[in-house]
Amino acid sequence: MAFTGVGLWPSAVGATSPTFEAVGTSVVAEGSHSARQSLRGAEVALQGAPPLLRAGMLQAPATALVFVTAAVVIRASLRRAAGRCRAAPRTARLAKGMGFSAAPRKFDLALEVEVVDARPVGASRAAVTEPEVVNTTSATMDEFEYLVAGGDEQAQYQLAKELFKADGVFQDKARAAELFRRAAEKGHRQSQSNLGEMLMTGDAVPQDKVEAFRWMSLAASPPILEAQYNVAWMYHNGEGVEQDKEKALKWYLMAANQGLAAAQINLGFMLRIGDGVPEDKEEAAHWYAQAAQQGNREAQYILADMRHEGEGVKQDYTKAATWYRKSAEQGHREAQFNYGMMSYFGKGVEQDQAEAATWFRKAAEQGMMPAQYSLGYALQAAFGVEKDIAEAVKWFRKAGEQGHLDAQVAAAELLYSGEGNLEADKKEAIEWFEKAAEQGHKKCMKNLGAMYRKGDGIPEDRKRSDYWLKKVGLAHLT
Repeated sequence: MAFTGVGLWPSAVGATSPTFEAVGTSVVAEGSHSARQSLRGAEVALQGAPPLLRAGMLQAPATALVFVTAAVVIRASLRRAAGRCRAAPRTARLAKGMGFSAAPRKFDLALEVEVVDARPVGASRAAVTEPEVVNTTSATMDEFEYLVAGGDEQAQYQLAKELFKADGVFQDKARAAELFRRAAEKGHRQSQSNLGEMLMTGDAVPQDKVEAFRWMSLAASPPILEAQYNVAWMYHNGEGVEQDKEKALKWYLMAANQGLAAAQINLGFMLRIGDGVPEDKEEAAHWYAQAAQQGNREAQYILADMRHEGEGVKQDYTKAATWYRKSAEQGHREAQFNYGMMSYFGKGVEQDQAEAATWFRKAAEQGMMPAQYSLGYALQAAFGVEKDIAEAVKWFRKAGEQGHLDAQVAAAELLYSGEGNLEADKKEAIEWFEKAAEQGHKKCMKNLGAMYRKGDGIPEDRKRSDYWLKKVGLAHLT
């Protein structure tokens, strides 16, 4: 199991944010405007975006970019008509780099600042209505400055998240880590979790697993699911903290009970093999089933294996085939191969050699050695596919290169004799005979002894012939 960083950027709202385009805006605000009036000016500049809440913070599903934009407008007002806001050009560049388009627009206010106006892409100017101001506060301008400058942990988190995810020159993970830390130190749980993950992996910060564990432990109570999982993983593997599998089980269980599939799988793994805890295959199958029902392909594959073998659950080939198929459809190569085998033999499903060959090919194309051999065999024997010896040898080679003994033998024999649309190539055949012989295949040793003795396809070499004949127990022929 590897440190996965489950859901580094979890959605806070469960809804897809609209796509926005940015419009360069020239905003002027009179220095005498009140905090409420200035905030109102910021919202006018953000037509089509969600309303500002809690002293200028944008509520989901707004993007952090829109939040930063609004903050820039407010910061500009803070300057009390003192010229261009230095932060504004950076915001405009950030917007442009994130795929926003720019166009001029003016408002009847008094301080010129470059900002961005967010509205749904494709919406006409006339169709955009001024958003309703909701829950604006009488916070002072200094409080808004504080919000952006770093005093508000949610603002720090939102900006850090955008800097972490931004593309190209706009990405700044080091700055993101700094902001996550500042927010984390104020108790912001998601920032604690994200900072912990960056420290764990050494992403833009020096790797420090002990410090990573400290932050993720803080984030895990009260719970952030991915933090609970990561704390469990670190206890499980002794990363950043002394290994303690009982504690790992406890933390996995907390996250698993809240539906985190990765935790359910690891919990199932520990229970299935008795990894530091008492073995309980029935309970393991329960947790794999929980993750499988969420669509996790690894859990579906393991549950299928357990159903196939009757491990912790009643043996049921039909249910095994069902779970193999679900996992296979998500690209799990072992599940693809196993479902192909069940189709080939008619085990749990109707026998269908063409279906089997289809799944063998899918797994073979992902580099799975047994599937490569099985596909080669199907092509050689015309099981479910048209006979194609050249194509069969292609897949035997691929499996043979990974050490599959039967594939090496099959490639050697077909290349030695030539068959169908495949021309004989005794030189290459000898290479495959030797690979198989080195793995102890006696027939290939005997073939090599005979070929070297006769000079069959290669120069005669009595010494090499004697070597292979003696290896196979035919010293009397030397």
